[in-house]
Amino acid sequence: MTKVTINNNSLLIGGGLLPFHKIRTDQIVLSITELLDNLDSQLTNLETNVIPTWKGLVEPLTEIEERLKWSWGIVEHLIFS
Repeated sequence: MTKVTINNNSLLIGGGLLPFHKIRTDQIVLSITELLDNLDSQLTNLETNVIPTWKGLVEPLTEIEERLKWSWGIVEHLIFS
C-alpha cells in the first residue's frame, strides 16, 4: 500500500479550496486511512499531555476535528453529487 502524503494528495490539504480535478477515486481510502492514523496520533499526544485550558485542549481538539471534517466533507460531497 502506497503511503499518501500532502504533496501527492489533494484530500490531505486540510483547508481552503480543493482542486477537485486532482482527486482520484483510488486515493480516497488511502487518504482517509492516512488522515485517521495521523489524527489518532495527534489525539493520543493531546490526551497524554493535556493542559486543561482553552488553548491547551479545546483549540488543538478543534483543529483535529476540522481536519477530519474538511477531508471527509470532500468525500461526502463527491458521493452525493
